[in-house]
Amino acid sequence: METQMEANEMKLKYVVKRGETYSFKIAVPTNQRTRFGRAQIWEALGTADILEATARSVERARYYRKLFGGAPTAGEMTPETVAATAVALGMKAYTPAESVLNAEVRESLRMLSDGLMSLRLLKAPKIVEVAAVGGVTSVPPLPMTIALERFKELSDDKWMRLRARERTKKLRPYEEAVERFVSEMGDLDILSLRKRDAFAFSKKLTAKVAAKELLASSANKKLMWLKLIVGKVYLAEEQHDKPNPFEKVKIEHKEGKRARPPFTEGEIKLVADQIAKSNANGELKAINAVMQNTGATSKEICLLMPSDIFLNAPVPYIRIADNEMRQQVKSGGDRHRDIPLVGRALDAMRRFSGGFPKYRRDNGSEVLSASSNKIVRQVVDKTTYSYRHRMADRLRQSGCEDTLKNAILGHESKGFSMHYGLGFTLENKRDALVKALGETV
Repeated sequence: METQMEANEMKLKYVVKRGETYSFKIAVPTNQRTRFGRAQIWEALGTADILEATARSVERARYYRKLFGGAPTAGEMTPETVAATAVALGMKAYTPAESVLNAEVRESLRMLSDGLMSLRLLKAPKIVEVAAVGGVTSVPPLPMTIALERFKELSDDKWMRLRARERTKKLRPYEEAVERFVSEMGDLDILSLRKRDAFAFSKKLTAKVAAKELLASSANKKLMWLKLIVGKVYLAEEQHDKPNPFEKVKIEHKEGKRARPPFTEGEIKLVADQIAKSNANGELKAINAVMQNTGATSKEICLLMPSDIFLNAPVPYIRIADNEMRQQVKSGGDRHRDIPLVGRALDAMRRFSGGFPKYRRDNGSEVLSASSNKIVRQVVDKTTYSYRHRMADRLRQSGCEDTLKNAILGHESKGFSMHYGLGFTLENKRDALVKALGETV
C-alpha cells in the first residue's frame, strides 16, 4: 500500500515527460541549495514507459530524501558519525580504506561507487562526507566473543518461551563454536573477517576430523553456528552488503550416519529384567516401563504433571504438551500428543498416578537417563533412547500406517492428510500399540 501511494505521488510530482522519454525531477530544499549548488535536480529515467518510469522514480526519491538529510553539522568526527554519514550518502555500509585496499579491484570499485556518485552531486561537500567515502576512520572492532554476546541479545525472542536451563542448552552449541574458533584463530574482529579466514578455520577443523578428534558433522555444525552468529550481527550492525565469510564453507567429508539402534526383542527382555532387579528407585523403574510401551522420551515422561495423566478415561492415556514445567515440547506441533497406556506402561502409571516428582525438574531427565543408562549398559551397549527406536520398528513391522505411527511418536507427517479432521482417536492408537507390542504387552 505504501509503495502504491509513493508511485501515485511520483506521477504527480517527480515524473516529467521530455520528448519521447521520461525524466525524474526533484526540488532541492532551500537550506540545501548551497550544498548542492542548484535548486532542482534532473535525471533521465531512460524509458518511455510511464509505469517503469514511476517505479524508477520511487527509488530515486528515496535516495535524494536521504541525501537531503545531510551530514552532521557539529560535534566530533567519530567512527559512528562517519558511518552514519556513509549510509546517508547512499552507501550500503561504511567501509574503511584498508578494506577497500585489500579487496579485489572490482569489489573495491563496488564499495566506493555509491558514495562517489553522491559526492559528484554535491558542490560543497562537508568534511565528514568526504571522510565517509574515503574511509578515513576505522570502524570499532567487534571481536568474535563480543559478537556472540550481541547475538544472544538479538536472539532473546527466539527462545523467550523456554525456561532458563533450556535456553542455556540451546545457546551452548553457539558458545562451543565460538570457543573453538577463538582457540584456533584468536578472537578476531568479525567486521574484518574474510572468506579466507573462514576457510583457514575450516582447514583446522578438517585436521581434527582426519585425526578422529572430531566428527565431520560436528565440525560442519560449528561452521553453521558461526555463520548464523555473524549473519545476524552483520544485519544488526547495518553491514547488510557485507558477505558472510562462513557462507558455503563446509567440510565435504562424508561419514556414515550414526543412528541410535533399537533394542532387539531379546535385548528388551534383558534390559527389563536388569532394571527390575537393580536397586534403582521406583520412579526410575516406572519411567523405563512407560518409555518401553509408549515410545515417549525420558524428558516427556519426567515432566508430566498430574493434570497430564488420565487413568480413569475409557482409554487411559498421558498427554505430552505444555504445562507448568515446560512451555512446549521440542518445536511443539506434532510433538504435542496423547498416548494410550497399555500393559506395563499402564501398570507403572497406576503406581505413580501423580507423575514422577523426583525427576520433575529442569535437569531431571538428564539424571534419569544417566542412571538408567548405567543399568542398561550392564547387559547391552545401548541407551534408553533405543526404546523409542524399538517402538518405531514394532509399529512399522506390525503394518501400522506411517501417519498413525507418527501420531503416536510425535513425528510430523508429510503432506496434507494430517491437517484435516480431528486426527486419530485414542482407540486407534491403543489398538496399534497392542498389535505392535503383541505378547510383550
